[in-house]
Amino acid sequence: MVSPTIKRAGSIVALLALLGFLVAAPWILNSYRVFVLALIMIYSLSVLGFNALVGWSGQIGLAQAGFMGLGAYGTTLLLERGWDFWVALIVIAAIAAAAGALVGFPAVQLRGFFLAIATLAFGELIVRGFAEARGLTGGGAGMGVPIYRLFGLDQTRSAYVLTLMVSAVGFVILHRLLNGRFGRTLKAVRDIDVATGPIGIPSARYKLMAFSLSGVVGAVAGALFAQLQAFIFPDMFGVNLLVILLVMLLVGGVASISGSVIGAIFGVVVVELFQDLGQYQRLAYGFALILVVRFLPGGIASIPARLRGTRLLGRAAGEQAVGAATADSSRVAERVG
Repeated sequence: MVSPTIKRAGSIVALLALLGFLVAAPWILNSYRVFVLALIMIYSLSVLGFNALVGWSGQIGLAQAGFMGLGAYGTTLLLERGWDFWVALIVIAAIAAAAGALVGFPAVQLRGFFLAIATLAFGELIVRGFAEARGLTGGGAGMGVPIYRLFGLDQTRSAYVLTLMVSAVGFVILHRLLNGRFGRTLKAVRDIDVATGPIGIPSARYKLMAFSLSGVVGAVAGALFAQLQAFIFPDMFGVNLLVILLVMLLVGGVASISGSVIGAIFGVVVVELFQDLGQYQRLAYGFALILVVRFLPGGIASIPARLRGTRLLGRAAGEQAVGAATADSSRVAERVG
């Protein structure tokens, strides 16, 4: 049996090794792999914000792709007008928080399918707005993104380091929020919504906060996505992206921080492995989704817990069998004696 201290020390060493690799990656990997790593971090961040809304608070909000578009287009338009990237990012995050609260108002009254449709329409409205604003965004033809050169690095390395810094801060904040009182309250709203009033929890306020949080994280991820891609167009943030985020969420694990990262890795790897399939990539996503829903309803992140549960059941069954055998032996001994 490994002691908790050794386990904790092993986790810290593994985390530091991972951070060291991520920091060194732009100088030891080629540009393509650096791009893929940055993409995984961006999707991980966006899926975690999505997870806070769907997994922790239980609200089926489907505007996450639209929020990513808001962050991508919002920061790009401000950068074109000479704004500093960090100021633009903060302003767009504040706008996304307000937009998230706005789209969350129906959550107070709507449930399930109706809430999903309302938020899906909101997300599509954002994307169609960028498509119609041709004078600002170039419409469906898209627009180039002014690149923020961090530390004088080239475009890919700058986008990667920027993504690593922002994602690390974002994950630390979200980890503390979702594993603290805020996260526990969201779960209470999800599990016992009817009973939250009598125990003094304003469920409507927490639902709006979950939508705002999801909007902020989605917009920040969208801003990083634009810096990495260097060119954006409205359809990048449409239903296809929403499906990808949903698959990442469900395959990784609902209400799980590690599941958000695992789902993002899965989604990016599937895209890279099956990129030659073209439109059949959606079939691969659909097939993966069916398998997970059928055999792993808790996502890939639930596998260790399921294995531990299996071992405990096996151990309990073994102890029960040993106990029964011991009782039988005693009875036999008594008869012989």
